[in-house]
Amino acid sequence: VGIRVLNKDFTEKDCFDLPPKSRPHGIAFCPERKLIFINLSGKDAIGIYDAETYNQVDEIALSDKFEKTQIPHHHVNDLCVFEGSLFVSMFSFSGNWKSGVFDGGILEFDIDTRQMKMPMVNDLWMPHTPTIINDVLFYCDSMPGKVYSGTSKILAEFNGFVRGITYDGTYYYVGQSSHRYIDRLKGLSNNIALDSGIYIVDGEDKVTRFFSLPHL
Repeated sequence: VGIRVLNKDFTEKDCFDLPPKSRPHGIAFCPERKLIFINLSGKDAIGIYDAETYNQVDEIALSDKFEKTQIPHHHVNDLCVFEGSLFVSMFSFSGNWKSGVFDGGILEFDIDTRQMKMPMVNDLWMPHTPTIINDVLFYCDSMPGKVYSGTSKILAEFNGFVRGITYDGTYYYVGQSSHRYIDRLKGLSNNIALDSGIYIVDGEDKVTRFFSLPHL
């Protein structure tokens, strides 16, 4: 288990190890502090690494549940850096998603103190990809296929499992992966898309175009 460091030509220039069974999900870089943040889903924690030496310098635990049971409970996945904060998404704040309780959302942590400030967004099913675009928090609620801008404004809504969003100044780009939770949507969705690919989204006119990646 580890992180590969690539150059601009996508050639591997370095790599560094992560703790065993840490199941890394999501990575973010803080250029001001020269720190790399990695969500360690298998440990219910955020690993903090020196960007020059790749040594681990700290770790933020989401709760004391993993320490007590040695089993992950929160399914932390993606994160982003904005100013002095980390925005971190997970399936369950309470740590009960394996029991069918998806009280997920996005938490804010102070980078310097390592302290949690407050929940930014609550009551999401399977959130992914918090990202700041033009000073606004965007994120995916993957199971219902919704991409949000801020607290409740929906940028776009799809029939598949969406995860990943970026913006080039004109269009938004939203990733969709093959759906693995069809049984959980029975009776809740009239159409479940199994396609993998990327949507190009015109945020003003709500026009989308899908580019399929059928072998993923």
